[in-house]
Amino acid sequence: MDREKVLQALREAQAEYNIENLDEFIKQAWEEVDIVDAQIVAELTERAVEILLDQDFLWTHIIESEDCEEWIPDGWYSFIAVHPETGQCLTFAKDPVYSWESRISFSARIRSAEDAVDAVAGLAELIEQNLKSRAVE
Repeated sequence: MDREKVLQALREAQAEYNIENLDEFIKQAWEEVDIVDAQIVAELTERAVEILLDQDFLWTHIIESEDCEEWIPDGWYSFIAVHPETGQCLTFAKDPVYSWESRISFSARIRSAEDAVDAVAGLAELIEQNLKSRAVE
C-alpha cells in the first residue's frame, strides 16, 4: 500500500474529526485512559480506510482493555468490516500458522500516528484482497 496515499487518507479523516495533532491525540487515548478518545481513534481508522479505498463499509470494532471491569484501553483494537450490499465480511482471514483456523477481525495496536498508518494500510490491503477474491469466485 502506498504510504503517501495512506497518510493523505489519514489527514483527510483527521480533518473530518477536527483533530489538530494526530499523534498526540492517539497517545492521549490510551495513556490517559480515555475511552471516548479511543472510540474516536477506531472511527478515524475506519474512515481513513474508506477514504483510501473510496468505498463505504459497515463497521464494528472492539477497543481492547487491560481491565474489563474498569475498561482501561490498552491501545489494541479489533476491526470488522462488512460490505453494505453483499453482507460479505471483508476482514476475514485464514490464520497463517494454523491453517484450519480463521478469524473475522483485523487486530492492530494503535498507540501513535505511525501505528495508525500501519493499521490503515493493513486493513485496506486485507479488505482489497477479500474484495478481489470474492469477485473471482
